[in-house]
Amino acid sequence: MKNIKTIHKEDISFAYLKLLAASNDITKYSHTNRDHDGIDATLTIDEIKNFEIKNLKIGVQLKASSEVVETEKDFYYDIAVENYNKFCGKSQFPKVFAILDLPNDKDYVEFNEVKVHLLTRNRMFWYILPKNAKASKNKKTVRLHIDKANFWTVKNFRDICTKIVLDFYSDGGNDVSV
Repeated sequence: MKNIKTIHKEDISFAYLKLLAASNDITKYSHTNRDHDGIDATLTIDEIKNFEIKNLKIGVQLKASSEVVETEKDFYYDIAVENYNKFCGKSQFPKVFAILDLPNDKDYVEFNEVKVHLLTRNRMFWYILPKNAKASKNKKTVRLHIDKANFWTVKNFRDICTKIVLDFYSDGGNDVSV
């Protein structure tokens, strides 16, 4: 069973993703209260110019953590092997891990009667498994190495989602690089 702190972080990551989507006219957004299949939220892009398929979906596994580590060349995040393995294998739509980067301070939400402040590092990293990724035999975690360019902002969210979808459907797999 998940603890309250974990559920609280998940709710914050849902809200952040919904903010990014709404700010980019991606209004078809659904999420489960708690996932059982590895998908926390589904984004649907109505249409992409010069692309015949409509209502393109992206499945998202959401995380919120202050444990994203920066190295010289990338970021890394250790994800529970159970969550990683749910994403392996073929899919009818692209699936993305999204990790909201929270400050180390546990008070990342401040509110009063007038306003609410969500204190983040203003970045939600995204990661897609390499094509034909196999389930891990690790016991606890799998380390995701995330390219430094792979984070969503209000400005780049729609363009990156569009690229993820186009690469998935044109390549027939999960290998996406931006």
